[in-house]
Amino acid sequence: MWSRDASTSGFDDTGLATLVADIVIVPKLFRRLVDHLHLGDNSLAGLPAFLDQAADRFFILSTTHSTTGLETPSSKSPPTP
Repeated sequence: MWSRDASTSGFDDTGLATLVADIVIVPKLFRRLVDHLHLGDNSLAGLPAFLDQAADRFFILSTTHSTTGLETPSSKSPPTP
C-alpha cells in the first residue's frame, strides 16, 4: 500500500470522493484534507491557512526542533530549556 503513497510525489486535486477512494497518503495529511474539504471549500488554496490555524505541533527530527502550525523553525524563537 505505501508504495502508492502520493504524500510527497503529489496528486491531482479532484475532490473529496477521489481523495477517499483513490489516493493513498499519510493518515495525518488525509485527515487534515478531509477536514478542510468538509468546510465546503473544494479548493486547496485555503489549505495553508487552515493548517496554520489548526496549530498542530510538529517535531523536526533532523534539527530536533519542534514547531507549531506551518511556521518554519527559523521564524520562531529558540526553545527555552
